[in-house]
Amino acid sequence: MDAISVVKRDHRAIERAYRHYQHAEDESDKAKYAQEICQVLEAHARMEESILYPTLQRFGGEEVVSEARIGHEEIRILVIEAQNLLVGPELDEALERLMGAVAAHVDEEERDLLPEAESDLSDATLEALGARMEILSPSAGHELDGSEKSDIRDARHQTPRAPTARDEHSGSGILTGVVQAVRTVRPLRSAMSPKKTRRSSAGSVKNKRSSRSSVTKTKKRATDKKSSR
Repeated sequence: MDAISVVKRDHRAIERAYRHYQHAEDESDKAKYAQEICQVLEAHARMEESILYPTLQRFGGEEVVSEARIGHEEIRILVIEAQNLLVGPELDEALERLMGAVAAHVDEEERDLLPEAESDLSDATLEALGARMEILSPSAGHELDGSEKSDIRDARHQTPRAPTARDEHSGSGILTGVVQAVRTVRPLRSAMSPKKTRRSSAGSVKNKRSSRSSVTKTKKRATDKKSSR
């Protein structure tokens, strides 16, 4: 799965978890889904910030990445606010504000950032990024149903629908604990920009030759001095 598909799958998983919260009647279920929403959002942000954003930034996407990072900071503030509340009307309002910010961020990413990634990065690079992002993705292992695939094609925040029976068995529960899998991510290899690497190597060889030439000249001057004495 490529990087763009991983990001969109996470977006649908976040929306699905919020639908579960909205339709839950038991307080313990509401508390579980509220915690899950916050955990998934943080895991998803880490994944993007450690893998996708730096790569896209290096390939010319500075502006869209900057906007996306601002969106993440706003979401983090609202996550902290929600985490400090007990189940009740205040938490409902806090999550409504949080998901409003999430909807705006998702819309911006899927309208601007992801198309730019598709334009600026090669298919091979997107696949390589996707493989690394899959390790950190909070929705890894979850297959999208037909309606969610349709959501990916038209990534607008829609009126929440009640969870389906399929959601109950394979939906948000799969996300719990996956966020614990965040691990140190190795930077992309320089193979993504071979021309730059070759230029760097050529410069290194040139510097070595220059250094050797300087040493040779210094030794020659020292020998000439001794001879003149």
